[in-house]
Amino acid sequence: MYTLGIMLALALTASAGERGMVELAGERGATVVLDGITLGVLPLTVAVPEGVQTFEVISRTGLTTYVTREVSFADGQTPSVNLAGEGPAKEEVVTGTVNVFGQTGTKVWVDGEEAGTIPLVLELTQGSHTIKVQLPDGTEYDLNKEITFDAKGAPFSLMLN
Repeated sequence: MYTLGIMLALALTASAGERGMVELAGERGATVVLDGITLGVLPLTVAVPEGVQTFEVISRTGLTTYVTREVSFADGQTPSVNLAGEGPAKEEVVTGTVNVFGQTGTKVWVDGEEAGTIPLVLELTQGSHTIKVQLPDGTEYDLNKEITFDAKGAPFSLMLN
């Protein structure tokens, strides 16, 4: 029933052209998306439109690649389409400035490395970081913080109390 739902959704949203069943191969366990519709997990057989298609392939680790392949039903057989990319997927690393505020003299560690004492300006990668804080009175605590940078490149502000 689930496969029927995917085929129906494709029939309603895919571009014009003959549709047929295609065997999709690539990294086992990777998720495949076409035209905003999740087709399933590799390997799988699913209906897709004929012609040039760009598949979004999301690895088990979350890295995304876009693979363009020609899908043709000319010989009347179920074609096999390999969605393995031309090279390993690369995760874009975004870095930026983090302004750290809090009680003056507070010591800060980021991901196990001593970062310094507040007030503090750091260059960090976007993503999840483990922050260890030691207040001037000796009180310590840890927190996990998701650091994100906007498209304008504005610094990220982190208030530690």
